[in-house]
Amino acid sequence: MNLQLSPHSSFCSSLVPLLVTSAAVLGLALPGLAQRRLELPPGGSNWVPQQSLVAGLTTTSIGTGGLTPAGVVQALVGPGVTITNVQYTGAPVAAGTFAGGTGIIGFAQGVVLSSGNVASVAGPSNVDPATSTDNLRPGDADLDALVGGLTEDATVLEFDFECPTTSVFSFQYVFTSEEYDEWVNTQYNDVFAFFLNGQNIALIPGTSTPVAINNVNCDNPYNPGSGQNCALYTTNDCTSLGLGYPCTGLATEMDGLTVVFSATGTLHPGPNHIKLAIADRGDRIYDSNVFIRGESFVCAPAGPAFDPPSPCGQTLVAFVGATLAFEVETIATSGMPGQTVVLSVAGDPAPLSGGAFVPPLPAGPAASVRTEFHWSPTGADLGLHHLVFTSTDQLGQFTTCDVWIDVVPSQIHAYCFGDGSGTACPCGNHSQTGEGQGCLNSTGKGGLLKLAGTPSVGNDTATLEGEKMPNSSALYFQGTARVNGGAGAVFGDGLQCAGGAVIRLATKTNVAGKSQFPSNGDPLLSVRGAVTSGATRMYQVWYRNAADYCTASTFNLTNALEVTWAP
Repeated sequence: MNLQLSPHSSFCSSLVPLLVTSAAVLGLALPGLAQRRLELPPGGSNWVPQQSLVAGLTTTSIGTGGLTPAGVVQALVGPGVTITNVQYTGAPVAAGTFAGGTGIIGFAQGVVLSSGNVASVAGPSNVDPATSTDNLRPGDADLDALVGGLTEDATVLEFDFECPTTSVFSFQYVFTSEEYDEWVNTQYNDVFAFFLNGQNIALIPGTSTPVAINNVNCDNPYNPGSGQNCALYTTNDCTSLGLGYPCTGLATEMDGLTVVFSATGTLHPGPNHIKLAIADRGDRIYDSNVFIRGESFVCAPAGPAFDPPSPCGQTLVAFVGATLAFEVETIATSGMPGQTVVLSVAGDPAPLSGGAFVPPLPAGPAASVRTEFHWSPTGADLGLHHLVFTSTDQLGQFTTCDVWIDVVPSQIHAYCFGDGSGTACPCGNHSQTGEGQGCLNSTGKGGLLKLAGTPSVGNDTATLEGEKMPNSSALYFQGTARVNGGAGAVFGDGLQCAGGAVIRLATKTNVAGKSQFPSNGDPLLSVRGAVTSGATRMYQVWYRNAADYCTASTFNLTNALEVTWAP
């Protein structure tokens, strides 16, 4: 219950000794006597959406965009897990999915359950120490028993599941709350639990203690090194950080969060029941949330995790002469103080000797380790190659990630060069033979278009990269046919080489003569171009050129690319 009393009330004055006595019995601090709790009308909310131009946490709640409780569960479970009897109890805004958690929560995407509104977790700044949504919901009896008192605004997601080949399962999670740090060690001990067949498995590692505000913190007032399990906690409270509100610590509104924990449990034969629950304690304000890593609910023991977009279990297509690039990220999940992982790789010699890892492997130890792999296979590398990434934590637990790379003949062909080999450039502004560029522009260079990544409809990492252009606007476009058989036709100060049904992909601004598409949240090239498996498309860049150069036109074009898209 949240008492809303005037500080001048005689009743308030008579109540203070009673509260102090009760607090002494319960062993609780009472910072609320020095600072007031938020006063929020029943069913109210003080959350104000933030606007950001930088990538960060985004959420989708149940009922938004067609997301259902079953859809939330599907975002949670990994392969090999059979799900039945999904049930949800709570407000539609209190459960959903999230993305963009890398560097904030500790993993990229997954499911979020809240005692308020899941949307209020988003940053990029922490603007209010008391972000709250009162959903006017009751508590949960199982959570009441866990904390020894009444809970409110409970959110519960539960379902039955089976693991046919193992008797153990696990998943990863992080707990966050607005109750941190100023309401630590008070009656406002917001709580969550994962009840496996009636037993809570959301425990501090090596103990039977549930994860809750008063069990994982760095004391009140905040004091690094003190408190309960301080090594498992990170503050984002602006006051504790010495910054004042608003502030930009971690890019979330939440005032504090735990490290990444693993929940693990032993199963009995046949269907098992899991109940994921979170609630407020003491009143229905100051939101708390539990984030669960996407697809981490698996039939396997706990161990380090590979985070998306790590292509674990996938077969990637690489083209001879083109650069294949992908990233691998692993995170520690033991929840132990100073948790770390080391990332290593083994496998076929061709990609290991011909490619490069940035940073080099092995890498770590660190709580999170990330590397990018770049490889431009040659004709001698045709065929299927296998890489095995291994993540090992400080406890010796390890997890592997298998990636296969299928090298196929090149389906990317550059053509229509402004070197006089085809149609002549309009004013003798030919580029050098063998450089693969378009007709010369006002910088004395020919615009050059290349493709990086893999043009595969099912695994599209393709990026069009333009360079050697003036610092001007650049229009990337796609066609369905070669112009003049590939020789091109005079157009402005250069040659148009991609024609047929043309799609304008995007207009970019060149910096240092360069730009690319896609970039900065653009759709995938295959999506923007609406291409299908096996389709052949032509690409070129039209860009602004100096008005007094060559013809009376003020534009030029790069060379062109012909790309056949893989499945």
